[in-house]
Amino acid sequence: MAITYAQVEAAANDLLKSTGKRPSVRAVLDKLGGGASMNDFSEHMRTWNANQPSAPVTAPQLSPSLVSALVAEISKSSATAKSEVEQQFQQLQGDYESLIAEGKNVGAELVQVKQALADLSSEHTRTLAVLEQTSADLETANAALVAKAAEAEAARKAEAIAVVNAENAKAQVQEKQATIQDLLKQLDDSQVERRSLSESLAVKSSEVASTLQRLEDARAQSTDLVERIKVLEGKLQSEQEGRSAAQAAAAAANARALAATAQAEEREKRVVDLQKLASADHDARVIAEKELTDVKKAAEKAGKSAAA
Repeated sequence: MAITYAQVEAAANDLLKSTGKRPSVRAVLDKLGGGASMNDFSEHMRTWNANQPSAPVTAPQLSPSLVSALVAEISKSSATAKSEVEQQFQQLQGDYESLIAEGKNVGAELVQVKQALADLSSEHTRTLAVLEQTSADLETANAALVAKAAEAEAARKAEAIAVVNAENAKAQVQEKQATIQDLLKQLDDSQVERRSLSESLAVKSSEVASTLQRLEDARAQSTDLVERIKVLEGKLQSEQEGRSAAQAAAAAANARALAATAQAEEREKRVVDLQKLASADHDARVIAEKELTDVKKAAEKAGKSAAA
């Protein structure tokens, strides 16, 4: 069955879009359903691959000389393998054309030759698949080299950070050693102060002992004073009881005095009332006497008038 380049191109482009990578010959052939002439199909695939842009190669972060050597080796190996395969295919194609020229009149031989050519084309397809796998392996190895280079760079940075941390730790150790020296000096000073404090404490202890002795003496005196106070309290209680009786008697006498005072005040009030009555009676008597005198004068005047 004849197959066109447009069919091969459409199938390959569809696989490229769906997978994101160049499809293999077997994948394109399977997508077309098989049954195509391998001679035409292989020619169309070569044309399609030749029309595809080259995939960008990400250079690993290695030294320029190592990168150049790796790229040269990979390119050399890939070119050599590709050249050998193409030479084999061209040789086989030449053999096929020779067989076609020689066996134009022999149909059975032509069928056998076509079958051989189909087998050779299948072998060529498998060889191309192996070549593509080899290229993929090379890309994987390249990616691994890039990863290892990144790891090496990270390790170098980590080493640099470790060196900085070590320097910082060394500086911190030196600072701590200086601090320890200061603390030791302070400890010596504190020991001197401790000895001085111990001597002062001994003096203070002696003073405390003397004070305690005086306190014991004071306690003994206090005990004696307490006994005396108890005796005095007994006497005071007796005196208070006598004083309470005297106060009761004084209260009774005071009550009687108050009663006598009230009676005297009542008498004085009565005297004042009597004095007021006497004064009023005296005034009335004076008025009566005056009126009587006036009446007498008026009677005498009337008698004299009548006599006249």
